[in-house]
Amino acid sequence: KYDKEKGFSAAAGGKASAFAGASLEGKTDIVLKMGDKDVIKTTGKVGVTVGVGGEVEIKVSWEGGEFKASGNAKLAAGLGFELGYNISINVPTIASSLWSWASSFWSTSTGGQGAAATP
Repeated sequence: KYDKEKGFSAAAGGKASAFAGASLEGKTDIVLKMGDKDVIKTTGKVGVTVGVGGEVEIKVSWEGGEFKASGNAKLAAGLGFELGYNISINVPTIASSLWSWASSFWSTSTGGQGAAATP
């Protein structure tokens, strides 16, 4: 889909589940910032399950220059495990920061002359 303000966006995902039981999980969040903007956000999840069955879920999307992916898996036959992740990458912020850094580096290394300095 195309939006004049956000640009191109797309999403895909799926989930399959057949689980009876209980689970206990823990999560942690990590955020990498450049200035006041979030560049990469991620959440990790681990857990222990008791029961029978399994579950798998995967999602991927692109919207407004931001790539997002997530996945979860749960498997148990008695005692089992659960794993999951979410990640979001702000591509325009990364590209803008790299361009700014490269421009600054080039200006410094050429003495502000716009061409490579000669020894």
